[in-house]
Amino acid sequence: MVMLHPDLNLKKLVTKEDRFHLHKILGTFALCSFVYRYTSYGVPLIRYERFDWLTMVLHFALALTAIQFRVPKLRIKDKPLIVYEEYRQHAIVFTSRCFFVYAWNQWSPLVVAPSHPSQTNEVQLRARFVPLG
Repeated sequence: MVMLHPDLNLKKLVTKEDRFHLHKILGTFALCSFVYRYTSYGVPLIRYERFDWLTMVLHFALALTAIQFRVPKLRIKDKPLIVYEEYRQHAIVFTSRCFFVYAWNQWSPLVVAPSHPSQTNEVQLRARFVPLG
């Protein structure tokens, strides 16, 4: 027995607002990214490689492409699966926060404090700057 929501209508995924299907394509790749990371490592391991940057940009772009859709201004209590304006803005803010924290960690110098008081003279300054080209 398949358990599907009674309001499920896959025809609603094809809209005039997403003419080039960009949001659907990015969403499919984002889902594949989650599946790959959790089945490969068990946790979403980040190593700051090109693939990691690609997936971060992909998830950020997915949130930004949601702006093109018309959504209800307020939440519909009887239909909790419907995306509404506050939820969409919430998703954009938190996705952008994740992206910029990731970028900041990659491009900014990191000060590592000593783990023991006797190591006060051994504070390490580590900087990782990766050229974009």
